[in-house]
Amino acid sequence: NSEFLNSLDIHKATEKIIDFLALGNYDEIPIVAVTANVTDFDKEKCLKAGMKDVLTKPVKRSDLSFIINKELKLNVDA
Repeated sequence: NSEFLNSLDIHKATEKIIDFLALGNYDEIPIVAVTANVTDFDKEKCLKAGMKDVLTKPVKRSDLSFIINKELKLNVDA
């Protein structure tokens, strides 16, 4: 429930979502962090929690579009 997830930090919430999905026949949901914290440590912590990628604020439309296309396995021009 959302109250439970609001009480967790984003890393723990990501782990809980992934654990929940593993219990059923659910497709993987790509989770992307959007954060002002841009250190290598912060990015690594997000990736270790199971997030697929990290976007830094302010988010550029082109970066968001690239991530969405990549995660949906659409044809992406690099």
